[in-house]
Amino acid sequence: AKTDDLDGDYGSLKELLEEFGIDESRATRSDLLTLRFVCEVISNRGADLVAATICSLLEKMGRKKVSVAVDGSLFKANFFAKRMQESVNKLAPR
Repeated sequence: AKTDDLDGDYGSLKELLEEFGIDESRATRSDLLTLRFVCEVISNRGADLVAATICSLLEKMGRKKVSVAVDGSLFKANFFAKRMQESVNKLAPR
């Protein structure tokens, strides 16, 4: 979730509702909090799956130290990169 969503503005969540053709004016605060939670769960799962894939490939390759390049708009969101790094550290501690 973007900072404005965490502060209670919910701007990006309202944009998401609009993108799906849902009238954001009918969404309650509870609806927005639920949507934010679902988005966070999905994003965290994605970061965890990417981390698991990277760790599996590195183990299969037998390499201890590598650099991994990731491209994509989701990775640009700092929370995704941070979660992915945390997951890599858990799965393949240094």
